[in-house]
Amino acid sequence: SPARNDLYYEVVLEKLISSGKISPDEKTRYESLLPLLRKNKPGTIATDFNYLMTDGHTANLKSIDAPFTLLMFYEPGCSTCEETIKFIKSNPGFDAILGNNALKILAVYPDGNMDIWKNYQKNIPSHWINGLDTEQTVVNKGLYMIKATPTIYLLDKDKKVILKDSNLNEVIKFFQSI
Repeated sequence: SPARNDLYYEVVLEKLISSGKISPDEKTRYESLLPLLRKNKPGTIATDFNYLMTDGHTANLKSIDAPFTLLMFYEPGCSTCEETIKFIKSNPGFDAILGNNALKILAVYPDGNMDIWKNYQKNIPSHWINGLDTEQTVVNKGLYMIKATPTIYLLDKDKKVILKDSNLNEVIKFFQSI
């Protein structure tokens, strides 16, 4: 949906599941989506996970020390991801926020392919945290719902979700409002 609003989607799924007008297969599919959809909602603490950094060390989401963290799940070669990265790199507002250490960006490739990730590293700015989910925990354990890439979350200093599956316009609006 262009609305990309999980709150609306959750209501629709609940209505579909209880409607009695869908097939058993559809009901099963929607029932399995609902718990995933309910994870990492705004106001909740983001689910922690480990990732490999470009320097070879492993870190986790909660170890990022910043007033705000922009968590971006990306796919190397994804044109929308590349546009998003380019926009952030060229936006003076993001430069200012990043420059005063009010924001850190964690870009994570969740599919775990080391070769693809290494070959794509030159596309991620060096002052961002570029992570690889080597075990594919985010995807395999359903820690985050990644419907399309990039999937963007904005977190506060305590890793509480401010924006879920958002877009850059919403992120910009948030920073303009504070």
